[in-house]
Amino acid sequence: MGNFTEDGVLDINQHGTEKGPDQGVEAFRQMLSQHMVSMRGIEGPRGLTGLPGPQGLTGPDGQKGEPGDIGETGPRGTAGIPGPLGHQGRRGQPGRDGERGLTGPSGAKGEQGLIGLPGLPGDKGDRGLPGATGETGFPGHDGMPGEDGPSGSPGLPGEIVRLFIIIEQSKY
Repeated sequence: MGNFTEDGVLDINQHGTEKGPDQGVEAFRQMLSQHMVSMRGIEGPRGLTGLPGPQGLTGPDGQKGEPGDIGETGPRGTAGIPGPLGHQGRRGQPGRDGERGLTGPSGAKGEQGLIGLPGLPGDKGDRGLPGATGETGFPGHDGMPGEDGPSGSPGLPGEIVRLFIIIEQSKY
């Protein structure tokens, strides 16, 4: 195909055996390509990123991916319109007692109340003054006969004793 001249330049002159001008150009192209391949050095560093290209056409929809992580809570939204009134709920627990209020005005005197129960017995009082002497009561019933008493002392002799007994019996 082509040869180099003494200066080291590629000789691209056409020789009589070639079939037209395009044949020489093709041969030159082939030799230049082989030369470039043999002269290739190590790969250089990556070049700068070029300008972004024009927006491409939208591609077809892909398959649905796995669900992502839950995001942060967003800000609170505005309040919506109030809904309808719900049904009456059950009674809640009683609240704690409030503080004591101010004293109100005195009311009118009420009616006499019912008599209360008797109270507990009190302590024993002081001794009272002596009372007046009462009327004489009716005589009581005769009592039962008593036991025999001790025997008497010896009597006087004779008639005097008899007279004493007669006097005593006349008293009844």
